[in-house]
Parts: sequence; C-alpha cells; structure tokens
Amino acid sequence: MTLSPKQITAVLAVLVVGVAGMYLAKDAGTYVIVVAIVGVIAIVFAGGGAGGGPSLAGVADATKRAAAGEKTSAPAGATPEMLKLYEALAGLADQRRKERGDLETMQKDVTAREHELEQAASHLEENVRTQVGAADETSRLIKDLTAAINEIAHHLETLTQSAEESSSSILEMTATND
Repeated sequence: MTLSPKQITAVLAVLVVGVAGMYLAKDAGTYVIVVAIVGVIAIVFAGGGAGGGPSLAGVADATKRAAAGEKTSAPAGATPEMLKLYEALAGLADQRRKERGDLETMQKDVTAREHELEQAASHLEENVRTQVGAADETSRLIKDLTAAINEIAHHLETLTQSAEESSSSILEMTATND
C-alpha cells in the first residue's frame, strides 16, 4: 500500500482540521476527531487501492447513524481496519446517546429549578404584600396615636391653665380673708 504525496498531504490536512475542530468545538470535539479519523482512513483506503475489501459507501451512512446515536455494525467480511472504524463509530454512537440522556436530565433539572424559583418568587411577593399592608397599618396607627397624644397635650395644657387660675383665685381669696 503506497500513498502518493497528495494523499499524504490530504491525510495531514484532515488530521490538522480535525484537531483544530476538536479544540474549537469542545462540546463536539470527540465527534469532530472521529470524523477526521474516518476521513484519514478513507484517504488511506482510497490510496492503497484496497479494491477487494468492502465498499466505503456504507461508512458515510454509518457515520450519520453514529452521529445520531444509532448503533452501527460492520458489514460481513470487513477487514480489521474496517472493524476498527466501525468500533469507533459504535463508541461515538454510545457517547451521543449518553450525551442526549444527560441533556434530557439537565433540561428536566432546569425545568424543576425554574418551577421552584417561580414558587419562591410567588411566595416572596405574597410576603412583601403582607409586609406592605402591615407597614401601612402601622403608619395609620402611629398617626392616630400622634393625634391622640396631641389632644391629650392640649387637654393637659388647658387643665394646667385652669389649675393656675384656680390657684390664683384661692390665693386672692386667702389674701382677702386675712
């Protein structure tokens, strides 16, 4: 199996793009590198002239199924290299299924937390309304008490004045009787 310089360049380019894609798309890094490896294998097979082996036509379909999380299986009579490729695709499919399950779990958790926050906000709003009502009632009672204290002060002042006048009258009467 001899590869031409163009094919070696293509293999290196696909690997570089795959590694760069893995670092740029951290969430889909594994998928990108697996696709790059599949591309490298395809280039090597195409350059090696492996005409007697199984066709690579099913690899593209298997890659799509693996990316969707569906199980893939190698065709009958596959070479060891093709078996390794299909094993990698099966691993990718398993990872996709796991990621989808994790995503669904996280979405359910976020929904539950949103519901809890909405309930807490509703409860807090109700408590704030109660506190505002209590503050209004307290303010009204303070105004009433202030008015009552002012009235008591006024009556006390009137009483003091009357007591002074009575005391003055008593002193005058005592002075005239003497």
